Amino acid sequence: MAEVVEQAPILEKVEYGESGDIDTAVPAKVGKTLVVPLEYGWQDQDIGMALEAFEPSGCVFVSGVSSNAATAIGSYNEHVEPSERVRQGDYVVSIDGHTDLHSMRRCLRSNATMDLTIQRPFLFEVRVQKSGRPLGLAVKYDASGASLMVRRVEENGAVAAANGDLVCGDRIVGVNCASYCARAMLEELRNSDCIELTISRCLGPV
Repeated sequence: MAEVVEQAPILEKVEYGESGDIDTAVPAKVGKTLVVPLEYGWQDQDIGMALEAFEPSGCVFVSGVSSNAATAIGSYNEHVEPSERVRQGDYVVSIDGHTDLHSMRRCLRSNATMDLTIQRPFLFEVRVQKSGRPLGLAVKYDASGASLMVRRVEENGAVAAANGDLVCGDRIVGVNCASYCARAMLEELRNSDCIELTISRCLGPV
């Protein structure tokens, strides 16, 4: 079976502000959890981050973070240590104690203040060699997004043969030289025979 890719609207998406440069000088501790007190300084202030969420993954993926201090996240990041900043690739695992997507979306759109529980991703690599085999990977993505969410791994495909332990809900954030760009990563998956995947996994609420 050939690889399956599905472009579909994300079930829950909130996108405000513009993506900016991400400070990666300080390594993020795997699975580290941050509680981010967020406050809108004025009505209609942008939150300053783009989010992706697909079922069955209950964690919300941070696909972009603004460096603009006029946004809520940008202002928060400006006033904390680099190791405490919200980054592209993080996960929002709860907002004000809510872990379901519907409630988190409601909080983002209606609350003037909120506590975001952010978790750093668990990242690992999987090397795949097609060698004439189909990739055998079904993914779901947003055309303007920063990840490819794993929907299914086919038993007889190249990905399964790599023994990479991918599970439904994992996110591909890098394919060879392409990273955090869904379209570029799809092109690499389709056109490359030797593939190095960077996988992001949310460890879930703690």
